[in-house]
Amino acid sequence: MDDKKRFEFGNNPEDIKNIRKSGQPVEKALINDDILAFIYKGFPNDQRLLKYSDFKIEFICFGKLKVFIKIEIEGRTLESTFTDSDAEKFVDLVDNTKANDGDSYWRN
Repeated sequence: MDDKKRFEFGNNPEDIKNIRKSGQPVEKALINDDILAFIYKGFPNDQRLLKYSDFKIEFICFGKLKVFIKIEIEGRTLESTFTDSDAEKFVDLVDNTKANDGDSYWRN
């Protein structure tokens, strides 16, 4: 992963969101269950809301040192930051996620 990457995507299967890298569309893909489970850990007080509502996520990865996550859901904005080993695990999940066509979802 490059030093800083920005992504956006959603969890609504009827409205697949573009995942974005540095503001440019990369590929269409759904957030996968592994990434969702990891994100739920970062928002322990909002897990029920996240599990039963449609939302849009933006995350910025600063290498494997820090990941900033912003979630827009039901008119609210939730924010969290992963650092150290949590950031590294999250980045590894993102790196290993496959898009609908089977390629890593940030390859052009």
